[in-house]
Amino acid sequence: MEEDGRYHMSSRPYCVKWTPDGALLAVGDDDSRVHVLDASTRSVQRVLNDSGAVDALPTLAICWRPEVGPRAQRHILLEGTCAGVLSHWHVPSGKRMHSVRQPGNAIHCLSYACDGWAFATSGKDACVRIHEEATKSEVVVFKGGEERGSLVSSHVQQVFCVRFHNSNPQLLASGGWDKVVHLWDVRTGKSVSTFSGPFMAGVPLRPAQARLCARYGAHHRARARTTRR
Repeated sequence: MEEDGRYHMSSRPYCVKWTPDGALLAVGDDDSRVHVLDASTRSVQRVLNDSGAVDALPTLAICWRPEVGPRAQRHILLEGTCAGVLSHWHVPSGKRMHSVRQPGNAIHCLSYACDGWAFATSGKDACVRIHEEATKSEVVVFKGGEERGSLVSSHVQQVFCVRFHNSNPQLLASGGWDKVVHLWDVRTGKSVSTFSGPFMAGVPLRPAQARLCARYGAHHRARARTTRR
């Protein structure tokens, strides 16, 4: 890393994510690697999955696990790839803690519940999956639909953004190419509210307090909707 803070990569970056305290920056690249940069020392702390596999596919999404409670393990990173591989990494040691594949899927987005009890994944197959953190198993799947008439209850095209509410761990929102934002309730397993318009291909959702804000489009238009709690 250069003195001015620039980090020159030999591969193409696909996603970036700061730790909540701003100490580390994770950068996923097109070879399934994650570069972890230390902001205070301006150095590369770790490169995860640095195997140099010929068939490596891009890392499309990364997310830091919330550090809740005095005994919480620090700097656990969740990674999702174009091949549908979902991995938990212990960044200080560089070890992969857990890995599972979602066959036929590409994982475009990830989000943790505010209390860390669960994480959400979504992507190419238009399903939004809720996984329990303790067991890593799927507990709820909001299945994608195949007909446009199902937009009121599911996504019908690829999903590129999923975000848990910042204080309610049972609510999350998602959006993608079908131009519909869904607000999901994990307790009921259903979409409890929708609004149309945003064409999403990034991380523009911000469910906070009683409002859901979405940024989208070439001119970064914004929409807000009251959320149920």
